[in-house]
Amino acid sequence: MKQLILTLMVISVATANAQQKTQRVWDTDFIALHSISAAMTVADLETTRACLRISPRCYEANPIFGKHPSTARLYGTTIPIQAGTVLLSAWIKKQDSGWWRLTPMLNIGLRSFAVTVNLRNR
Repeated sequence: MKQLILTLMVISVATANAQQKTQRVWDTDFIALHSISAAMTVADLETTRACLRISPRCYEANPIFGKHPSTARLYGTTIPIQAGTVLLSAWIKKQDSGWWRLTPMLNIGLRSFAVTVNLRNR
């Protein structure tokens, strides 16, 4: 009798563990959204660089970079920030929250605005 109860308990625990859904953090949606975010970041940096090179009235408005940053300064500062947003988004998604989309979507929106301003000022 004890063996039967023990066997049933093991089977029920194994079944319960098998039924738990494990969410993959690095799925297609996550990679696609962060790839678009990274592409918009590169577009912002490149249009900023082109605007600074072409037009004397162009300047960088972000105080982290300074008024006329070099390409190394632009990428060297932005890449760790971009990586941090990806890690933050992954951590939020791991908590089983739909709010993970907020960081890449905010970045896409802000970078789109910055690209528009950069292209307008040329």
